[in-house]
Amino acid sequence: MLELLTPPALLPVPLALAKTFLRVDHDAEDELITEFIGSAVTRIETQLSRALITRTYRLTVPATIGPLIPIKPVPVARVTDVRVVDDDDTEVVIAASEYYLNLRKEPAELRLRSGSFATYLAQAREVQITFAAGYGDAPSDIPLPLRQAILLLTAQSYEHRGQPDHPALPMMADALLMPYRSYRL
Repeated sequence: MLELLTPPALLPVPLALAKTFLRVDHDAEDELITEFIGSAVTRIETQLSRALITRTYRLTVPATIGPLIPIKPVPVARVTDVRVVDDDDTEVVIAASEYYLNLRKEPAELRLRSGSFATYLAQAREVQITFAAGYGDAPSDIPLPLRQAILLLTAQSYEHRGQPDHPALPMMADALLMPYRSYRL
């Protein structure tokens, strides 16, 4: 289970930039355009299992998952807290020295050190990992292709508003998102 603890403070694409892209020079539709930006961001983040603007999550997994725990969404910036919870809801914080965090992989991997695995998970019901994910706190921290894809999806929603059938992902947006997709073999 993934729980959002701290939402992002702002959108990955500023309203002013989206209005320029859409060639809108009035304020009458600012709320609508902001909603279209939010919708585009949600669509992209969901499709890619990525967080664009940094936010804090809590990932709760069963203790039976094993010593290696994949962490999504990506990119994971840091892990702030790892704890195990037993059947009595007693929580034990695992020291950072007791686990290894590989942030180079996508998804990031948290691995309990070999001796710690049996000790911590023997009586545990679940493992809770609190972590920050995202490219950064500012829109400029997000890779340009992802911001461009947001603009394209925002434009598509703006152009086709009020239509019951929403068109498929624009080919250009799909191409921009391609390098950020993860594939399983």
